[in-house]
Amino acid sequence: MVEISRILEMEGESQWESFKYLGVPIFKCKPKSSHWSLVVDKIKTRIQACGASWLNLAGKLVLLKLVLASIPIYQSSILLAPSGCISQIESLVRRFLWKGGQHNENKLPLVSWGKVTKPYTEGGLQIRDLRAQNLVLGANLIWNLVSGKLTWSKNTLWKKYYSGTRRRCLNTAPKVSKGSPIFTICQKASGFSSPHLTWIPRNRENIWIWEDSILGEPPLDSIPGTNNSKNFLHAQQFNTIWDISKWNLDANNNWKEWKLLRSPSHLHIEES
Repeated sequence: MVEISRILEMEGESQWESFKYLGVPIFKCKPKSSHWSLVVDKIKTRIQACGASWLNLAGKLVLLKLVLASIPIYQSSILLAPSGCISQIESLVRRFLWKGGQHNENKLPLVSWGKVTKPYTEGGLQIRDLRAQNLVLGANLIWNLVSGKLTWSKNTLWKKYYSGTRRRCLNTAPKVSKGSPIFTICQKASGFSSPHLTWIPRNRENIWIWEDSILGEPPLDSIPGTNNSKNFLHAQQFNTIWDISKWNLDANNNWKEWKLLRSPSHLHIEES
């Protein structure tokens, strides 16, 4: 640890529990509210500096959206925030919106916070839901893991915690149930993000015909009455989009046309 600290030109000890790197706490234990104390303190400082007792509701709303709601984003994109910490931040911004900053006016909230965080189209003020924002940023980590060019950080996360190919590593359970803070937020976000990942066919993309969601549509395996057609294609060794397509033999290898054989009439999809 001391040698790493020397190379990175940062303070370090042989025995450590947590430290900061690029403004983000690095720790070995479970995430704690204390790891978010700096974020909470920044929000408190901004609220006290703004005052806002002289601003109307519209002015407070602008400050809240552009300044206060942006402070947690950086750390939320890497770490899963404890529920108590999110509640504390929500309490601060809620009090700022209804009561102001420096003065504690005796004003009661006009509507519930759940209503306030809804979009304009649903009657809300479109203030970010911090819990949802944290999970969405975690889902962005998952997307970066399975897409784009392979980097050392993606390779480390993939090889340490997941099995199979990188683009399909989310199709199977991870190797462990607990891991690094980044793995923790990925696991929390994968519950709602993984089912919505879909494939967009490109040149010679190895997409499974039956198992993969393509262009937002559910996998063909989930549609009743496709067994006969599936068995017919398997017999022809047609398992991927690549197998049933013809490609132009030019520099771009663009898709040309389907090369599917016409299936017998008795193998058409049955009526359910």
